[in-house]
Amino acid sequence: MPFKLSEIAAQYGVHYYPIVSSARAFRLLWKRAYSRVAELLGAVVYEDPWRAGGHNGLSNAEDPLLPQDPYPRVLALRQVMREEGIADSVPIVMAGGVWNLKEWRDWIDNKDLGAIAFQLGTRPLVTKESPIPESWKQALLKLLPGDVLLHRFSPTGFFSSAVKNRFLRNLEQRSERQIAYSLERAGDHDFELDVAGYGTGRKAFVTRGDLLRAREWAALGFTEALRTPDNTLVFVRPEEKSEIRKDQTDCMGCLSQCSFSSWADNEKNSTGRMADPRSFCIQKTLQDIAHGGDIDNNLMFAGHNAYRFAQDPFYSNGYVPTVKELMDRLVTGIDARPCHCGRSPPESAHPPLEAGPCTISARSARLLTPSTPVWPGVACRRARPRCWNSTSGCVRHSPPPRTRRRRSTRCPATSARPWAT
Repeated sequence: MPFKLSEIAAQYGVHYYPIVSSARAFRLLWKRAYSRVAELLGAVVYEDPWRAGGHNGLSNAEDPLLPQDPYPRVLALRQVMREEGIADSVPIVMAGGVWNLKEWRDWIDNKDLGAIAFQLGTRPLVTKESPIPESWKQALLKLLPGDVLLHRFSPTGFFSSAVKNRFLRNLEQRSERQIAYSLERAGDHDFELDVAGYGTGRKAFVTRGDLLRAREWAALGFTEALRTPDNTLVFVRPEEKSEIRKDQTDCMGCLSQCSFSSWADNEKNSTGRMADPRSFCIQKTLQDIAHGGDIDNNLMFAGHNAYRFAQDPFYSNGYVPTVKELMDRLVTGIDARPCHCGRSPPESAHPPLEAGPCTISARSARLLTPSTPVWPGVACRRARPRCWNSTSGCVRHSPPPRTRRRRSTRCPATSARPWAT
């Protein structure tokens, strides 16, 4: 818990913005620390643990598989803030699951919630200015529902959400290849583990069922058994064991407490617990993917709404907008990208456009002249071009059609019959 946040902010005379995932967490922070520096509280960020990407504050009492509606949780947070004398003008920042503002109209100017702001983390990743590698952006554009996993493999001990790629699948499978053991015979643990690679001079006793499973894994190449802090063994390949041991040895101490290497920022430089091979070196994988490493073999953070990139026409044909285009889209709902004809959309365009970017070729667009009998506001059924200006029938820059009757003219780009929009 970031109890020292307000103290640090007071030293420098700046506002602080705590991030919480429940009203209970904020109450604890406020009573133990933040109430002493109440005047510098800038806002409270509510990070929804089932929707936000990256690490979150999901508690052990909450089910990661049963997401809750954020509205009552944010309302409860506001009620706690009121009980502690915090004015409604201090915003609550909703973070996680925010795709566009029109989906949150009931939250805006809501007297029960007080001042509300919105934070986006996943959508800005797919912008031209975003520093992440292009391969990461393109991967986000192709995600499907369920491709983002809420997991607890992080060495921080917190739940976090990331794309379910080969990296996370390997961690899942590693934890599945896990059996309990004891150092002496006790109860059902009456069978000595005889799998090669467990270690010279060490004995472990397991149940008969677990012994059969361990032999099966060993036959598949998972011959190395690594101990965990929970008195279990996980089975990995020899090369995987070498990589785990090397990463643990090379620990740079990037976390105040790391379950993977047992490092801690204290006098003993240790958490006092055994290093956990079920986790990973977070500094190594985040640095690698940020510098163009393999996106399938590294941790790739993303929010649970990331699948909407593939469903939102704004990103069709792999389009990556600028930050300004994204913000205009969020605020107005209107596509602010320049047309194929080179013109920018007017400030007062006709209804918000939901179609994707133009798919008609530049050559075909040039073929459309004022004499071409294409009704303004007509789009091809197959290609759905959107970049015809007033001199070539541009949907976005021509006046709305007075009629919706169909025309027999075929689209020069695809030879498909057009249809009225």
